[in-house]
Amino acid sequence: MTPGSACAARIAWRSQMHHEGTPQPLVDEIKAAQLLDLKVKTLRRWRWAGKGPRFVKLGSAVRYRLADLDEFIAAGRRTSTSDNGAGRKAA
Repeated sequence: MTPGSACAARIAWRSQMHHEGTPQPLVDEIKAAQLLDLKVKTLRRWRWAGKGPRFVKLGSAVRYRLADLDEFIAAGRRTSTSDNGAGRKAA
């Protein structure tokens, strides 16, 4: 999946699943990895290391809220390669 198609898939998924007044669904690690254009193994490693997007544990199942994935993406926004994100105001 190319980065552009991953973004398009993410937008399509959100438009289908998020309706005003309806709680956002939880997605599994496979869908979360697809939405972020990452490998599932990367998400697993990040969880183990305490990095990456926030997640929900339901027994042994791992799920991600779409809002948490959005926050993770927003936190990674930079204006240049030397921008470390410190001191940035929320948009």
